Amino acid sequence: MLRAVAFFVVARGAQAGCESASCALQWDLDASLSTQLLQADSRALHAKKSKTSRLSARHKLRLDMVAKLSEMLHGTRDDDDKYLPYSRDYIEASAWVNASKDISAEDPQWEKVYNVFAHHITTSDFDGMQYALLAQWKEYDKYAEKACFFNEGGSSKLDNGIMADAYYCGSQHLGIDWSNLTKAGYKLADLCNAKVGTAWNSDGICGSLGKKQLVLNLVETTVLWGEQAALINVPSLDCFLDLVDGDIHYCQTCADHCKHKPEHELLLPEP
Repeated sequence: MLRAVAFFVVARGAQAGCESASCALQWDLDASLSTQLLQADSRALHAKKSKTSRLSARHKLRLDMVAKLSEMLHGTRDDDDKYLPYSRDYIEASAWVNASKDISAEDPQWEKVYNVFAHHITTSDFDGMQYALLAQWKEYDKYAEKACFFNEGGSSKLDNGIMADAYYCGSQHLGIDWSNLTKAGYKLADLCNAKVGTAWNSDGICGSLGKKQLVLNLVETTVLWGEQAALINVPSLDCFLDLVDGDIHYCQTCADHCKHKPEHELLLPEP
């Protein structure tokens, strides 16, 4: 799914006088959650403006939602005309995560934080709620029709010619180098060979990870998508939205997500 990202030096690195991606990356790793999400917001804005990083509807949603989380934490979101029921809870939970990364995964607070994040993320974006409802209703063909749709920017490919969601889907047949993923200590999430309905099984893409790990994945990897495309594959945002079973069908349906297919193989209905 959220996820063609241009490769560039992030805002905080630039503020620190960084002139290289590696310097900016170190700033990322040292930053708090709120600062990390501000950096992600900058990446999202840059990606939207980039001529070489064109967005699919699915990946655009990811970037939009990460940007909204950042705006919420920094008080820059203009929502005078929209009530967000979990915004205060989300800000408080984020502060707890910043101070509690060393607390045991067995602490019940992690599940509470996970639920707050999930509720806020799901209710803060209408497009995200559409995906969540289609997944909840098991309308997987309609889910894929929506997710495979490309906006006016054209096909969602990174500068290397590979679709961003080929990384998300865990494609092993399109020449992707997964070494950065494994070096960072993550296992490949293989949506290309997973079965729909298994995402939350004990050995599934989301279910095999505890709530603490999913929270940390959201905090620590989404902000690095622009630096290391392989990290788009780490289970995070889509687990919170409960989209992964829909995504499994989507990955295996759309062109060049798991293997080469004709572009736009999935025919969309007439409007």
